[in-house]
Amino acid sequence: MAFLCINKQLDLQSLLTDVGRLLAERQGWYGERRTVQLWFVIAVAAAGILTFVITARKIRSVLREGILLLLGLSWLLIFIIVRAVSFHHVGVFIQSWFLGIRVNWILELTGIALIALSAARSARHPRLN
Repeated sequence: MAFLCINKQLDLQSLLTDVGRLLAERQGWYGERRTVQLWFVIAVAAAGILTFVITARKIRSVLREGILLLLGLSWLLIFIIVRAVSFHHVGVFIQSWFLGIRVNWILELTGIALIALSAARSARHPRLN
């Protein structure tokens, strides 16, 4: 969560996008950037899912208490990285509206809500050591 706070303040995803664009232009593959972006999104999603599964297996003993936290953090990290890529179709999708709410807000707030629910559950039922 600390990384997400720092990222929110420093807008690191914009820096990543700018660096990627600069590299694509200088290395001559800017015209193929959509293909690179697509594979990057697929790789990030796969890595996020794999990380979630591995982490869930490692912490199986506390998974019942931590599943919402793990889901929320995974969701937010994948969302932020995919958004940082600025893949045109992803950008169009997340800037669209669904039932009067921007899709970007729905996706981001879903991760935050999962983390908040985990914190609320933990506060109500603290673990006894």
